[in-house]
This record gives sequence, structure tokens and C-alpha cells, in this order.
Amino acid sequence: MRRVTAAVAVKGGRVLLARRREGDEMGGYWEFPGGEVEEGECDAGCLRREIREELGVSCSVLEKLGEFEDPEAGITLVAYLVDLPEEGYKLASHREVRWVYLARIERYQMPPLDREIVKKLRTLTRP
Repeated sequence: MRRVTAAVAVKGGRVLLARRREGDEMGGYWEFPGGEVEEGECDAGCLRREIREELGVSCSVLEKLGEFEDPEAGITLVAYLVDLPEEGYKLASHREVRWVYLARIERYQMPPLDREIVKKLRTLTRP
């Protein structure tokens, strides 16, 4: 199974989503940014590297939110709550980023494992 990380930034009832470029796998879908863990890399290190590469900003990894598996796709998605700036992104591999209200997230087409992260977020009681 491939191990992939996802950055879940939450501010004021909103979460940061990144839209995949057309032509990519699941092009046009919205996702929590992140990427594949490389050989010898820890999850948090991967997430910091991927956010720097994909969004051009630094992130602080706060806590693990959970692990979500798709055996058919051979993916384990490891989600972490992170602290990200609200602006200043330099997109390298996404078409756009948007802060989306969790209450309206159903409007966005997302991969199945990212939807599982949304379900988990809704179970949390955070101010």
C-alpha cells in the first residue's frame, strides 16, 4: 500500500481545499493537499515537504487526525491537522486553492478518502 499524507487546515469553520489540474488523475476534483511519503521519510516530514512544493508555503503539523484506507487503490491516506497561512500560495501542482465552509463542502467533488476525512472532521468538537 502506498502511504499518502493530507494536510487538513481548519480556520473559522472553513477548511483549505486544493483543486487538481485537468489531465491529472481525478482532474478537477478538490482534495486536502499533501502527497506520497518517500522512502525513509516520516509522515510529518512528508507533509511539510509536499506543502512547500505544492503551495509554496510552510506548515506546522499539529496532530494526527486519522488513517483512511482504500485497498482497491492500494492507498493509506494519513491526515494531519495543520496550521497554514490563509493566503500567499504559489501553486505548483494544483489549479487553485480555496477556503471552504465545512457546512458547504458537499458542493465540491472530492475523492472518496478525502470524503472520509470530512466525515471525521464533523465528529470533532472544536471551537
